[in-house]
Amino acid sequence: MSVRASAANPSYSVLVRLHPISASVISPSLKKPVRPEIPRKTIYRFSVYLRCLARLKDNQIQTVSSETLAKVAGVKPTQLRKDLTYLGQFGTRGLGYDVSELSRMISDELGTTRLQPVILVGVGHLGLALLSYRGFEKEGFEIVAAFDIEPQRRREKQIAQPILGMEELPRFITEHHVKMAIVTVPAAVAQEWPIS
Repeated sequence: MSVRASAANPSYSVLVRLHPISASVISPSLKKPVRPEIPRKTIYRFSVYLRCLARLKDNQIQTVSSETLAKVAGVKPTQLRKDLTYLGQFGTRGLGYDVSELSRMISDELGTTRLQPVILVGVGHLGLALLSYRGFEKEGFEIVAAFDIEPQRRREKQIAQPILGMEELPRFITEHHVKMAIVTVPAAVAQEWPIS
């Protein structure tokens, strides 16, 4: 799935590319039911729920009702409860969900119990600012490398991530199992970039 969104400056575009996450299947030899594949829209809402739960944890809130979590996430309570059935039966009627447990279960399903590697393409002013931003880690992402047509060019800021040439991009993506990129190049250049 690809999503393109123009930033505040229409001459730049940001591209986020995600591969679908499928639910795990339990072996028939164990005689347990096979879990259905989780729809993409539900996966997206799981990521929204996870961010909401993180804010609740930051505010030391330990339990949350489906009505409250749904309101914060911007969905109907029935939709939230339907989505959570993909994770199994849990929660206490009348008390709600344990925030830490629900957060862990969603993280396990999304595969975000560890930081997901992300690359950045285009190390201009916007790219440098994003490389310095520490908020991605809180959302479960880590920019592991940056790519630019001029990797040796002198930059204003010192950054921790390596800046590599564009010719190294395919190899790096394969070796580091990268599934998402942030593209911070002029829109015309982004349109020319071959994406498969």
